[in-house]
Amino acid sequence: MEGVNNYRVEWYLYNKKDIKLKRKDNEMKNIVLSEITCPELSKYKEDIELALISTGSHEQHGSNMTFAADTDIVYEICKLLGKNFFPRILVCPPISYGISYHL
Repeated sequence: MEGVNNYRVEWYLYNKKDIKLKRKDNEMKNIVLSEITCPELSKYKEDIELALISTGSHEQHGSNMTFAADTDIVYEICKLLGKNFFPRILVCPPISYGISYHL
């Protein structure tokens, strides 16, 4: 089922008739909810078409990666999508979950 969700996001973003991106100003290039203020959000709220919420597990990844690697990687991918489709995407804070008992 995870491929279905990815397909829906791609279809929605790429098959819109008005794929031209509008920029209101040159200072903001990404709408990341945890990094903006309420006035900044209200400036772009009419342009936002999709909110992305990344999820990932906290688990061990050996001695060279952090426990939050899964969450951090997906969150950065969401930020890149937000930059590419500014101002149509709102990037929400990630949700981390899970526990792994083997260390």
